[in-house]
Amino acid sequence: MRIALRKMDQVKYQGDIEKYRWEFKNLNILAQVTGIAWRSMVEKGLLLDALRYLSNKECGRDTEWVVAIRTVPKAEEAFKKQCGRQ
Repeated sequence: MRIALRKMDQVKYQGDIEKYRWEFKNLNILAQVTGIAWRSMVEKGLLLDALRYLSNKECGRDTEWVVAIRTVPKAEEAFKKQCGRQ
């Protein structure tokens, strides 16, 4: 469990939100982090733009938050790809 927690702390978003989410999800099978601690760990590695948007969005349930975590960075990734910035 401690090894998984350390690895989770080292995961950083690098332009692919699906890969980022799956890394966390797989490591969390062993670590079993939930609630605010889970959200904090995932948000820690996100881009500032995504965090800014999430801070203005009310996500009471984890499912709403997971949808927001997927859609915000995905939109940013698509925008950068369209503009030729990667």
